[in-house]
Amino acid sequence: MNIIDSARKAWRRILSDGLSGLSRNGYYYFRRRLQVPTNAVINHARLRLSQKYAALAPPLKLLYVSPDLVRYKSRADFNKRRDMGRIVGGDWDQNRQPFSDTIRFQAIEKRYCEGLSWEETGIIDYHYKKIEESNGKHSSDGCFSLEDVRARYESIDEMYENMKTNGYDEKKTQNRFDHPYIHIGRDGELLHASVGNHRLSVAKVLGLESIPAFVVVRHTDWQQRREEIASDEVVIGEFDHPDLLDLL
Repeated sequence: MNIIDSARKAWRRILSDGLSGLSRNGYYYFRRRLQVPTNAVINHARLRLSQKYAALAPPLKLLYVSPDLVRYKSRADFNKRRDMGRIVGGDWDQNRQPFSDTIRFQAIEKRYCEGLSWEETGIIDYHYKKIEESNGKHSSDGCFSLEDVRARYESIDEMYENMKTNGYDEKKTQNRFDHPYIHIGRDGELLHASVGNHRLSVAKVLGLESIPAFVVVRHTDWQQRREEIASDEVVIGEFDHPDLLDLL
């Protein structure tokens, strides 16, 4: 969404809910943007103080990953703002679904591979139904009205054309924290966590080689792999994974 779209959305918000609605929406917007870096630094500091790990990744490290390797969407109960940078054990990484089964990816595929309109993909009705069910009190993907939803998907068309022509341009994101977020499972599996559903979907459809992504949670077993590599306990050839390149 560019600055013009944002201004139009803000004006529609004023017309529907008044200045209080805009202020509330702005509060949550900035809260999201502030909580991500703040909690990432706090969680990193806690892990350092615990002295459990010697090979912690830098907070807010961007990984450059192949979209094809993000095959699943995580259904683990983590919060991208609160849990950014945590290391957690257990079976959470097994709670997942194929990314190709997600409604946004399917809409992107129908739009750009089959040539359907956004209305024909069902994604417009999907978001508008969620908005209606909340009586306009909650957004669906940042949209509060049918007009918002249509404008949102017009911007997806613009994003698609830009990515098709220029690849993934990091400068085209509205905020530096709008890149896709991923979790890393016990064996290094890249699991889509949140944010950037459309960007990741478009990158997959276009067959892009690499996109930037933030890591929210790493599995304890995977962190142990990082520890072993950092201490030279593994053989050469273990460094193909994007989350291990900082250990070279």
